[in-house]
Amino acid sequence: KHDFVFVVDDDRTYHTLRDFKSKQAAADFTALQQDIRQLKKTELELEQKRNAYATADDKSALASQIIALEQTQLSLQQSIDELTVKVRNEEIDN
Repeated sequence: KHDFVFVVDDDRTYHTLRDFKSKQAAADFTALQQDIRQLKKTELELEQKRNAYATADDKSALASQIIALEQTQLSLQQSIDELTVKVRNEEIDN
């Protein structure tokens, strides 16, 4: 049974937390998974706000919410990219 698919390098693909040799890499991978879940939730909310914006009479309130969600989205994407590299490096160096 696979919980996830995480490619460490050309030779290693992990499917459970038990596959990690480094405890720090496993902990960081858990944080990575949380960020991915939060990003999906943010993207769904952003889509809903954008759809509402398209038909709204008062767009200013929605505009500020959309901008805040876009900033959150960008921050999460950067965090995901950084954590992905960090987890791989920790696991390769272990």
